[in-house]
Amino acid sequence: MQQLSFGFNRFYEVIRPKGGIVLATEVDRLCQFEFQEKYMIELAKMLMCCDRFASLPFEDKFSLYKNVRPIFQTLERHWSSVIYFGPSYDDWRLLHDDKTAIDFASLNLKFKNVDQEMFKKTVPLWIPIRDKNIKFLMSPMKTLQLTEYEIVFLLAHILWTVQDINGLSENAVRVSEETTEQIASELHNYYAYSMRISNYAPRLVKITRLIDAAKEIRHAKQDVWTIAKIFDMFRFEIVGSELTEL
Repeated sequence: MQQLSFGFNRFYEVIRPKGGIVLATEVDRLCQFEFQEKYMIELAKMLMCCDRFASLPFEDKFSLYKNVRPIFQTLERHWSSVIYFGPSYDDWRLLHDDKTAIDFASLNLKFKNVDQEMFKKTVPLWIPIRDKNIKFLMSPMKTLQLTEYEIVFLLAHILWTVQDINGLSENAVRVSEETTEQIASELHNYYAYSMRISNYAPRLVKITRLIDAAKEIRHAKQDVWTIAKIFDMFRFEIVGSELTEL
C-alpha cells in the first residue's frame, strides 16, 4: 500500500486539473483520447511502483492492468469530482478530463462529429447509466468522503482480486493472495491507528460496494455501445481498443 500510495501521488499530480474546469456541452472523443492516453501511461507507471506487480511477467502484468484500468478510472473520476467540486448533493458535475466536466443534471450533452439525430435515439439508453452513476457512485462518495488512502485501497483491492481474470500464472495468483493479506493488515492499522475507528467494518462494506457499482456501470456502457454498433447509430474507430474499452 505504501508503494501504491507513493505512485498515486505522482499519478494524480499529472492527471489532476491544473486550472479552471469548463462545463462541456459537447464531447470531443478525439480530445478525450488524448487525456486517456496520458491517463493509461501514468496508471501503468503507478502500478510499476509496486514491487510485487513489477516483478511479474509481462503477460500477467498486462492482464492485471486491463482488468484494473476501466474499473479504477470510473472510481477515480467520481472521487476526484467530489474532491474538486465538493460534496453538495445538488452538484452532479463529473470530471471528464483535466480541463472539462459534464453535468449529470443536464440531458443536452452531445458528441462532436456524430450525427446528432442518430445520437438522440440512444439518449434513453444512457439515462439509466447516468442514474446509476449518481445513485451508486457519486452519492455514496459524497457521503463517505473517501480519503486518498481509501481510494488507493480500492485500486489495490481491484488489482489483486484476480478470480475472474483468465490466463494468470499460478505465481501471479499466489502473489495476489499474499498481497491481499498484507493489504488487509495495513488497512486495519490505518483505520485503528490513523483514523481512530474501532468498528470500521460498516464503512469498509460501503467502500467495497463502490467496486461492484463501477463494474455494473462498465457493463451497462458496453451494452449501449454494442447496441449502437449493431444498429449503426454511430461509430468510432479506435486504435488499441483492447485498452481503451470502457
